Amino acid sequence: WRDGTNRTRRDRRLATGGDVSTYADALPGIQERLESVPGLARVIPGEPSSMPVDEAGALISPLCYFLFDSTQALPQRPKRGDKCMVMIRVLVRWIDNEHCEEELAPFVDAVPDAFDPDIHAADEDGHPLPTLGGRVAMAQLLSAQSGESAGFHTIADVPYRSIAWTLAITRKAN
Repeated sequence: WRDGTNRTRRDRRLATGGDVSTYADALPGIQERLESVPGLARVIPGEPSSMPVDEAGALISPLCYFLFDSTQALPQRPKRGDKCMVMIRVLVRWIDNEHCEEELAPFVDAVPDAFDPDIHAADEDGHPLPTLGGRVAMAQLLSAQSGESAGFHTIADVPYRSIAWTLAITRKAN
């Protein structure tokens, strides 16, 4: 800042009257949306270093986690801001291909459905916007990955079959 003070991104956005959403603001909305997906045993922020177990010591599956991936700048005009990319992954314990495909199949549609537009947020033309309950300017699932390169994941030497999605959270400032 010109006055020599160190101000955060949030301070700059407040000073210019812009949308002040941050990744931290979006976290509760992401958690809520994922917890609404039927069939997920647990949703956690961050990649686990070991898989959680239930009271009997059995691995909890299917498990979903999400984490920050990257940020991409938006064009400078008419508004500036950025997109925060979040990776979302659903894991099921790999036993055999047939079993894993059956277990993962419901999530192919259920996870994107959880991020459908909010009914109370709309653009200038009245079209609903996905805003994570008003926490961000917009949140959209951009892609899903699975298969040989993205579809297998190992945690604590245990193999899992997975689907990973990219969630783009648009954060704008005037």
